[in-house]
Amino acid sequence: MAENGLTWGDLESFGVDGQGRLLWKGEVVKTESRIRLDWFQTTIAVLATLGTLLSGIYPFLAHFHLFGL
Repeated sequence: MAENGLTWGDLESFGVDGQGRLLWKGEVVKTESRIRLDWFQTTIAVLATLGTLLSGIYPFLAHFHLFGL
């Protein structure tokens, strides 16, 4: 089934209730879902995050000649 984009008419179907929840045609829209990672997936995610941070921090510090380069 092909996906269709929103039209201006569809925007009138959105609303917000008194509790601040998003509504679509009077029904609550699910805006949050949680995932659970296995220990291996968590380890890979942590290593990827650390690698990304270090790849940005090192050039920043090297720019100020903090490594004797």
